[in-house]
Amino acid sequence: MIGVAWWLLALLWLRGYGFGSGHDTSARVAKLAAGTFAIVPAWCALVLIHAQQPNGHLWLFVALAIVWAADTGAYFAGRKLGRHKLSPRISPNKTVEGLAGGVLAGVLVGVAGGALAGTAPSQLPAVALVALVVVLFSVVGDLFESLLKRHAGVKDSSDLIPGHGGLLDRMDSVLAALPVFLLGKEWLGF
Repeated sequence: MIGVAWWLLALLWLRGYGFGSGHDTSARVAKLAAGTFAIVPAWCALVLIHAQQPNGHLWLFVALAIVWAADTGAYFAGRKLGRHKLSPRISPNKTVEGLAGGVLAGVLVGVAGGALAGTAPSQLPAVALVALVVVLFSVVGDLFESLLKRHAGVKDSSDLIPGHGGLLDRMDSVLAALPVFLLGKEWLGF
């Protein structure tokens, strides 16, 4: 729950673009806290999802596949149909149409993955709802990491994966998605 609460606060941080943009001590403390509240709950969620019986390993794969599908769907829909900028100041290439494509892909993969993980057909609408919320939070994670890069004045968080924005760009969405997936799965009981 702390992880989900953190990402709701991060959404507010995105609205206040300049918050934490300085290089003074208070900005650094805020960013250190942000990193802690992003990574620790995501790691805990990963462990708890994987440990669930039965099929914890399958559910972890479903959670990750939702994010991967959302990223892929957003990329292709945005490239093909993108006209309206989602958040031009933070991430100028993201579009509303890309978000819609990502939501569609993520929900479809979530439902298919839920079926493969053994969810009863009557629970698939709950899986779809959780997948929808997971995709939306994954976008918050992606935008938040982009905001931090803008504040730091860098294009990529590292050059470990050339052309992909760095290692954090591969993980930013997952950090936000895992706590939300775990909480949704527990609350809706699938």
